[in-house]
Amino acid sequence: VIDTFGRRIKTVFQSNGGQGWALTAGFEASHGDVVVFLDADDTLLPTAVEEAVKACRGNGIAKAHWPLWIVNEQSSRTGRRVPLAPLPEGDLREQVARHGPLTTATPPTSGNAWTRSFLKQVMPIPDTYRLCADEYLYALAPAFGLVKRVNEPQGTYRLHGRNGYRDRAFEEKVAFGQRVQNMQCDLVAIHLRNHGFEVEPERWKQEQWFSRLS
Repeated sequence: VIDTFGRRIKTVFQSNGGQGWALTAGFEASHGDVVVFLDADDTLLPTAVEEAVKACRGNGIAKAHWPLWIVNEQSSRTGRRVPLAPLPEGDLREQVARHGPLTTATPPTSGNAWTRSFLKQVMPIPDTYRLCADEYLYALAPAFGLVKRVNEPQGTYRLHGRNGYRDRAFEEKVAFGQRVQNMQCDLVAIHLRNHGFEVEPERWKQEQWFSRLS
């Protein structure tokens, strides 16, 4: 199927190394100033890239993001959006320094556009992020630059019974989520300290919602 597109797309064939490996390979094959990673079960609306490019104009921007319409297995809209909370915008470093990563709302992978200047500083994604590699980027972006917002949804997010994370047992989800959030706290703390911020990553870890749930 991919080969039928010919030169209209650039193809990268590789074994399944997880999401982190896939995002890194996609970035290495790209060449634009704005990069969008589209998950396989999501879609982008026709205006998505245009709106992403507009939002990413300017200096010091790490990413732009937008809500996504939630659709079911038949790709019918449910009337709900993700995320539920309003998306933040601006310089979020003070908030992240106080409360840690992931305390600001963010959409899933397909609701983000990343600037090349940001990605060049954080790629390749570490092997520890075989799953949830998008969360590595979510956590770091506000610490590296400005976050811009597109108010209207620019894509769809499909919920179905084969989502890899959703299929896990509850206890496994909690343990996995806690491990990922702890890694994010350590990563962001290093970067913010290098820029003169006082941070308390151990307190962040205790306040993260997976830790509280555990």
